[in-house]
Amino acid sequence: MKLKKEGYNQDSFEIPTWHEDTVESGFSEEGLRVDEETYSSSDLTGQIFEDESEVHSSFETHNIVTQDILEEEHITKPVDNEDQLARPKRNRSQPACFRDFDVKLLPSIDYMQTAPDQPSSTIYPIANYVSYDAFSDSHKAYLSFRFHILSFSNLHLLSTFFSKLSISIFMASLEDIGVSALINLIGVFAFLLAFAFLRLQPVNDRVYFPKWYINGARSSPRHRGNFVGKFVNLNFATYLTFLNWMPQAMKMTESEIIEHAGLDSAVFLRIYILGLKIFGPITIVALLILVPVNVSGGTLFFLSKELVVSNIDKLSISNIQPKSLKFFAHISMMYLFTSWICYMLYKEYDMVASMRLKFLASKSRRAEQFTVLARNVPHVSGRSVSDCVDSFFKKNHPDHYLSHQVVYNANKFGRLVRRRHRLQNWLDYNQLKYERHPEKRPTIKTGFLGLWGKKVDSVEYYKQQIKEFDERLTTERQKVLKDPKCIMPAAFVSFNTRWGAAVCAQTHQSKNPTLWLTKWAPEPRDVYWKNLAIPLVSLSIRKLVISLLLFALVFFYLIPIAFVQSLANLEGLERVAPFLKPVVELSFVKSFLQGFLPVLERRTAAKYYYFMLVNVFLGSIVAGTAFEQLDSFLHQSPTEIPRTIGVSIPMKATFFITYIMVDGWAGIAAEILRLKPLVIYHLKNMFIVKTERDREKAMDPGSVDFPETIPSLQLYFLMGIVYAVITPILLPFILVFFAFAYFVYRHQLLTGQI
Repeated sequence: MKLKKEGYNQDSFEIPTWHEDTVESGFSEEGLRVDEETYSSSDLTGQIFEDESEVHSSFETHNIVTQDILEEEHITKPVDNEDQLARPKRNRSQPACFRDFDVKLLPSIDYMQTAPDQPSSTIYPIANYVSYDAFSDSHKAYLSFRFHILSFSNLHLLSTFFSKLSISIFMASLEDIGVSALINLIGVFAFLLAFAFLRLQPVNDRVYFPKWYINGARSSPRHRGNFVGKFVNLNFATYLTFLNWMPQAMKMTESEIIEHAGLDSAVFLRIYILGLKIFGPITIVALLILVPVNVSGGTLFFLSKELVVSNIDKLSISNIQPKSLKFFAHISMMYLFTSWICYMLYKEYDMVASMRLKFLASKSRRAEQFTVLARNVPHVSGRSVSDCVDSFFKKNHPDHYLSHQVVYNANKFGRLVRRRHRLQNWLDYNQLKYERHPEKRPTIKTGFLGLWGKKVDSVEYYKQQIKEFDERLTTERQKVLKDPKCIMPAAFVSFNTRWGAAVCAQTHQSKNPTLWLTKWAPEPRDVYWKNLAIPLVSLSIRKLVISLLLFALVFFYLIPIAFVQSLANLEGLERVAPFLKPVVELSFVKSFLQGFLPVLERRTAAKYYYFMLVNVFLGSIVAGTAFEQLDSFLHQSPTEIPRTIGVSIPMKATFFITYIMVDGWAGIAAEILRLKPLVIYHLKNMFIVKTERDREKAMDPGSVDFPETIPSLQLYFLMGIVYAVITPILLPFILVFFAFAYFVYRHQLLTGQI
């Protein structure tokens, strides 16, 4: 609601004329208008009016000043009973000038202002009905309707009374969310069409089917056809079936997925199925039971201090009157939802455990299943690390200990090996080049980066370089094996049974908790050998430093988040950039921005769940609340602050709905396009690829980025659980995310893209 005053003279105490300004929500210090059509549905005593004449008659009876009466009788008439009654105390957050804005009301209408000796008609300052934001640059104030609820015959009439107000107080409407959803769906459709087209092109075949090439199950289509056909698919019939990948993604069974992509990939897909199993029934129950209960509340119309809300908030728990019996519905649903979630988690964990046991039983034995990594082996004078490990495990695990392998610091040796691989790659490239053009031997300059120096035969030059490196590798290997300083206080210990390895990995081996630290050995391909050479004390210090840096990153990042949240509504944007107001107020632009401004914070999501929890979830709620309800925080008791935050949490539903659409819908659609691997592959193919080995590295399929993907999934589960009872309208958006993400990642796994 917006107050606009014309012709106000503070010194004359004249009642000003008011007119409507529907451009902005809320009130400003400069005006108010209450039209007669505002009250065309019901009067303050619950009577139904058939025409406007009856409305005027009733308003005159109740001494409520309407627009035309105001202009005829009160434009130039000062308030004449100023000295008869003491003015009620002004709210401390209101400016002094509001005490001179008066309105006539019957004492019975405003039950909070009645007094025993009041006359039948009293002039009250309009300041009594205005909450003023003293911290706003635009001097906004909000009208507080304090009419007695019992003056209306039923709640429907009361709701109708306020719904007929020719004033807009809502931020982002369902229409705005619809615009945002439409834009995101268009983006999703564009990504899917682009993927369907690009995957058919021969030049991109290695990008979208990498594992098939690695396994030898697919050959390059570029070897067939003319020159143009090597880059562009000229078979136009295939474009008619460009969407056939969709049903193909659903054909493979779970056991086939485990055989094709491994157990981890199958369990990863089950997380999305779990999301559908949890939130599917919850969504149906919440929409059928809680949403009607929330809509019937109507409390947002009667808040004594107006909050910046959207009409989506009318579907949330904020619309329920405090201490209402309707909260029993929400409490019951919360217990029901919690029980359902716990039951589904129990069933899922049981299923995954069974899958793991079957997988281990069906596969051949692997070294990591029988091996543990022992670290911080104590030094004993006169004995080597190998002897200490052997004697310790023979003594403490005599029935299951098999053998061990100490860890060497061979980082320098590893660097030499990598340099030799690069030389071998250059040799293969020059030999291939010579085979294609045998009439000319390839040459190279021996100077810096091959830019100057003596020109020699490339093939012979690289053969000589490789021979020299082989000699250096032999020398370095002997040095590592003989030098005691290269032996690290760690070892891989193997057992003859899985049981023996499990007991050793999960129990303390010494009274001193810092010695003989054991854990399951990783797969050989997962070992980061450089870090095994880091001493335990140094590693502990590094972990502490990283934890402190992560703590600082999480909490200090709230500063830019708070700034972004201050722009998460149009009023905040207009205050920061007033020159954008004419553009922002355009209908389509307004709907677009109201649906998309909250997405600015999407970029704060990082790889760690704590970072996302504190910044994306809690930071969005708390910072957004502080900026929108600053006056409420500063002028209420500390015990009321949790209640204010509790009311405002559902009011951030608009932000999280938009977050889900952009990050969950459009983000997953971008995943299937594989834009980043596509660009990197073609850049490498143009500038780096020289041999078939280079081409295989360039089309590296990679794997699921669990450190980034799992925290994002946890965030979506958290949003669904928190808002299931508070704002159920958010749940369908989460369901779409889980269904679409399952479909996309299933396709990615089956085609070998991850």
